[in-house]
Amino acid sequence: MEKVFDTQTNNKILHQLFRKAEISYAVSDMSKAIGPIVDLMFISLFIGAAGVTVMGYVSPLIMLFELVGSCIAAGARNKVSSLLGAGKIDEANSVFSASIVLGIGLSLTAALGIGTFCSGVSLVLGAREPQVFEMTKLYILGYVIGMPFFALTRILMPYLQMEGKYKRVNMTAMLTTIIDIAADAFVVFVLHGGMFEIAIATSLGYIIPFFIGAEFFMQKKHHSSFNFSLKGITSKMCGEILRLGAPGGVIKGSSALGGVLINNMLTAFNTPYLVAAYGVFSQITVFVRSSWFAPSDTLNAFAGIFIGEEDKESLKETQKISLRHSLVYTSVVTAVMFVFAEPLANMFLKSNDPEALRMAAECLRISCFSLPFHTIIYNLSNYLMAVKRIRFCNIYSFLIVCGSSVPVTFFMLHAIGYRGAWVSRVANM
Repeated sequence: MEKVFDTQTNNKILHQLFRKAEISYAVSDMSKAIGPIVDLMFISLFIGAAGVTVMGYVSPLIMLFELVGSCIAAGARNKVSSLLGAGKIDEANSVFSASIVLGIGLSLTAALGIGTFCSGVSLVLGAREPQVFEMTKLYILGYVIGMPFFALTRILMPYLQMEGKYKRVNMTAMLTTIIDIAADAFVVFVLHGGMFEIAIATSLGYIIPFFIGAEFFMQKKHHSSFNFSLKGITSKMCGEILRLGAPGGVIKGSSALGGVLINNMLTAFNTPYLVAAYGVFSQITVFVRSSWFAPSDTLNAFAGIFIGEEDKESLKETQKISLRHSLVYTSVVTAVMFVFAEPLANMFLKSNDPEALRMAAECLRISCFSLPFHTIIYNLSNYLMAVKRIRFCNIYSFLIVCGSSVPVTFFMLHAIGYRGAWVSRVANM
């Protein structure tokens, strides 16, 4: 009887901790998406369908921008959680420092490279029509300015969550939202700016919140387990962080590659508004993906600790909670997107052409049925990372987001016409 009581008490506490962490992850995930989604709304209202088409083209690039921060954050979180579970505080602190060094080095390199070759990057993304090409290039130039801060914020958030600083995480997320909306409004109504200025506004929304999150670790007197120091950082440790976070990188990188290939297919299909309609769903998905990201990321963080403590019962219970929560959340999102497809299409694709709006609504109504499948896929992927099944997770992740999606989309487009782009999302999942 005592054992049953202990198990029930443990599960109750676990549920409370899981929900608290899950809310923080959800707020953090939505803050990452709020920049592009706010941009899309302002662009749709004040620039038009050409601007929305640009957002469709740069969607894979934004996914690529996330790769650096996500890969390092996932690897560091995986490594640190098991070290904390085993009580190895000094090693955990070294991982913290190594992840910061990696984040600064890789994000700056990527930003400089993409900014320098933005014309070639725009062409590779599929933007070939002169006006759209120029707009795409300008948006990329403005967006890369905030990329390093975006990546570093992504890396710092799990450490703040491990410290229990959920209020600071939530405040950082809310600031990202507020700053981006205010800056976009200023650009549109005061400066009457274009794609470059809107991208700058998004970058500003990444820069200021970064310093809010980083300020905790900069304090001279704080009780954090994590203090930045170059001591103890080794190339082996950096390699281990990247190895453990590789599945996250594979997902982002493969999504970016798959998105580029699919956008080029859609462009070659020569159907008006096809890329814009496809891009609307892609942008909305970036915003609602916290419905499966938050429970799965919480599973990853908790699983590492329970593996370090060798607590199998808590690990099993965490798996059940994560899967149950994410299935409920994604089912609700799917239902909302299906029912409100027309209003959502009108909100994100302001166009006077009824055909463009019809295509966007149709895309949302069909593609939304792919969302619940993300629940199982992402939960499994994060669990595989937690138990260090990295090679299998890498292969699995690549096949899901690129290896199968590209040929499935190609087949569907040629089998049933442009609607194949929508159907392929569900078929691939």
